[in-house]
Amino acid sequence: MDTVFQTGYASRVIAPGIELIIGDSTKILPLIDDLSYDLCFLDPPYNVGKNYGQGAKKDRMEDWVYDLFVSSILFQSLRIAKLVV
Repeated sequence: MDTVFQTGYASRVIAPGIELIIGDSTKILPLIDDLSYDLCFLDPPYNVGKNYGQGAKKDRMEDWVYDLFVSSILFQSLRIAKLVV
């Protein structure tokens, strides 16, 4: 059973000790405690202008804006990781 939070993401425990969280990483990652996850898998937009149904402009930012966007997500994912290899 999914637990849907007010921030708009869903969480599902798929096996003992394994939780799958689906949603906007810019909203979810800041809510997670430091050093609390073994694995963080991200699938960010790749900034190539692909149309996912909301128009190609939704997936295309200026390079410097995209760099800041991805850097902030990567920083947050490193912050929550128990071990960085």
